[in-house]
Amino acid sequence: MNENNPKFIDASFLIALFLVKDDFHKRAKELWNELKEDYIIISKSVVGEVITVLKNKGLSLSDLNGVYYIITKEIDIIEDCHYHVEGLKECLTNPIRGYSYWDSLYVTIMRDLGMKEMITFDTDFDKIDGIIRIE
Repeated sequence: MNENNPKFIDASFLIALFLVKDDFHKRAKELWNELKEDYIIISKSVVGEVITVLKNKGLSLSDLNGVYYIITKEIDIIEDCHYHVEGLKECLTNPIRGYSYWDSLYVTIMRDLGMKEMITFDTDFDKIDGIIRIE
């Protein structure tokens, strides 16, 4: 595991990984296998976002429990409550159209931790200076 170059995982990647009907599911599975040697991080908000979207897409409670188990066993999850105010400021002051609160929260976390690489299928991150999107 390469802890010198951690990668942040966005909700879009995990949703694609666990949602078989997602357009990016096949690529997400390939990337997941490639990430086995990498140090990957998400925040608690990513977990909530993923579970909410998958529940809304119709995954059963059993499947959601399985997703939660895999996420918590395979990925380091950081507390993010102290980033929410800064994430909101970033969201409100950034002129990029479509830049959501959640995106700004994740960028705020990455910048604070000195992270540059994000695993995501969300192309909005291409507009953010200093973020390298891996898809």
